[in-house]
Amino acid sequence: TAAVNLPGQYKLYMSIADNLATVSLIDFPASSEVFLRLAVRGEGPSMAVATGRTDVNGAGVVVFEMPRYWPDGSRITQTELKLVATSADGSVSRSASIVYYQAQ
Repeated sequence: TAAVNLPGQYKLYMSIADNLATVSLIDFPASSEVFLRLAVRGEGPSMAVATGRTDVNGAGVVVFEMPRYWPDGSRITQTELKLVATSADGSVSRSASIVYYQAQ
C-alpha cells in the first residue's frame, strides 16, 4: 500500500491485490472527476489508467486492472512506478510511489 498523507489536505491511498488496483481518495474536490495516470518514477512512459468521481465529501474509490503494457506496446517491466491522481480542473494532483512486480 502506498500513501500520500498531508495534514488536512488531499490524501491518496493505493493497494494492489491479484493485479487489481484499488485507489482511495480523501479530501479531494467534492463531486469532481479525477483522472489517474501510471508512470515510471523519474522519467519514462506514462499512461491514463482510470477515471473516477468523488462524492460530496471529496472521497472516492477507483478500481482498475493494472496494465501489462505501455501504450507503445512494450511490456511494463519497470518496478519503480507512481500513480498520479489529478482533479478535472488540475487544481489538485497527488501521487503515490509503487514498487510493482507483475504476477507471472
